[in-house]
Amino acid sequence: MLDFLTMRCCLLLLLDPCHGLRLGPLALSRFPPTAQPLGSRAVVATASATSSSAGLSFAAIPKSKIRKGDFVAHNDYGIGQFEGVFQTKAIVRSSTGERRYVRCLRVRFKDGVLDVPTRYAKDLKLFKRSEEVGPYGQVRLDAMRARKTWQRRKERAAKKVFAVAADLIHMYAARQNLTRLPCPPDDARMAAFAAAFEYEPTPDQRTCFDELEADMVQSSQPMDRLVCGDVGFGKTEVAMRAIFRAVCAERQVALLAPTTVLAAQHLRVLRRRMPDVRVEILSSLTKRTAAETAALHSEIAAGEVQVLVGTHALLSPKVSFARLGLLVVDEEQRFGVRQKEKIKGVAKQVDVLSLSATPIPRTMYMCIAGIRNMSVLNTPPAGRLPVETTLLERDDTRMIDAVQSELARGGQVFYVVPRIEMLEREVELLRERLPSARVGFAFAEIMGYIQ
Repeated sequence: MLDFLTMRCCLLLLLDPCHGLRLGPLALSRFPPTAQPLGSRAVVATASATSSSAGLSFAAIPKSKIRKGDFVAHNDYGIGQFEGVFQTKAIVRSSTGERRYVRCLRVRFKDGVLDVPTRYAKDLKLFKRSEEVGPYGQVRLDAMRARKTWQRRKERAAKKVFAVAADLIHMYAARQNLTRLPCPPDDARMAAFAAAFEYEPTPDQRTCFDELEADMVQSSQPMDRLVCGDVGFGKTEVAMRAIFRAVCAERQVALLAPTTVLAAQHLRVLRRRMPDVRVEILSSLTKRTAAETAALHSEIAAGEVQVLVGTHALLSPKVSFARLGLLVVDEEQRFGVRQKEKIKGVAKQVDVLSLSATPIPRTMYMCIAGIRNMSVLNTPPAGRLPVETTLLERDDTRMIDAVQSELARGGQVFYVVPRIEMLEREVELLRERLPSARVGFAFAEIMGYIQ
C-alpha cells in the first residue's frame, strides 16, 4: 500500500456507482442496512438501483449491469451500443384480433438498429461501459451485414484462449519436473537480517517464514508459492526475507510491481533493509538517458545488479539476467496471464513468490489443486484492529459523525464519488458540514484544494 494510506487513512466512504433513485448523488440503498455500527475504522459502501428515466424497466437485465449508452456484444452480430428497452408497435393477430406488444432491447450497430426481444436477452453481454470510453476514446461498432467477419473474430479469440491455456499447462507440467540447486542453509547473515526487523512477527508470519525456508533451502524443485494476506498483515516482510536469502545465495532477484509508485516504495524499503545490496529500479520515475539505460541493462546481464525492482519494464526482451534465482510478484492479481508467465517461461528454474490480498480465481484454483503452494496470513499485527464494513442507506448525519470521529483522532478520510458531475454537490456538503476541515478533490489529471 502507499505510505499515505498506511500512515493515516482509516476511513473510506464509497458512493453508489449508479445515479440512484434521483434522491441525490447518494441514493437510498435497496439493500437492508447492516447492524454493524459505523465507527472510526469503518468502510462505508452504498449501492442502489438505477432509475429508469428512459424506456421500460427490465428485471432480467438490471440497469446496474447494462445501462443506456453502454457497449454490448451480441452473440451473432458483434459490438453495438445499447440504447435502452423499448416497446414495439402493436402486433394484431389475424385470427383473434388480439393486440400484442413486444418489449425489445435496442442495440445500434454500424449499419442500423437491431431490436432484440427480451426473451433473447442472453445473447447480449456487456462489452464496455460508456464512461470507460470517455470523450476521447472510441469503440468501433460492427455491421449487422458482416456476421461472418464477427464469427471469424470469435473463432480466432477462442483459439488464442485455448492456446494460452495449453501453454500454461505445458509450462507448469515442465516446472514439476525441473530441479535447481537449493539455497544454502541460513547463516549468521540471515539471522542478523531477521533480528533487524523492528516489529514482532505474528504467528502466521513465522509459519510463512518456515515454509519459504523449506521451499528455498530444503527442496530441489523451484518454488511457486502464493502469500495471501490483508493489507498490513506482513506480506512485505515475508518477501524481504526471501529476497535476502536469494541474495545470500548469490542469485539475482526481480521484484515485479503493478505501478511505479509501488515500485518506488519497494525500492525505499529494500535499500533501507539491505544497505549493502545493490538495488536498482526500472521505472519511468527514474529519468535516465538512453546510454544510462543501456549501461544498466548491461550491468543486469553481467550480474552486477543483485535486486531489480520494476513494473512491466522487467518483462521487456531487453532485460536479461545472468543468474536470476527469485521472482517476486506483488499484487499479482493486477497482471495479465501473459505478463506473469512470460518471465517464468524465460527462466523456468527460478523460485516464484506471489503476494496478493485478493488472488484471482485462476490462482486460487491452482493453489487448491496443488499446482501452486499457498500461505495465508490471518493474524493481524499487534495493535491493528479489523476493518469494519457497513452497507447502509444514505444518512448524512451518520456519515458526518464518522468523518468527525476519524478527524478527531488525527486520521484522513477518502470520500469516493463515482461521477465527476457529483463532485461539486458533495464537496459543498462536506464544506458546509465540516467548516474546520480541509477538503480536497481530485479526478483524472486535475487536482485542487477548496479552502
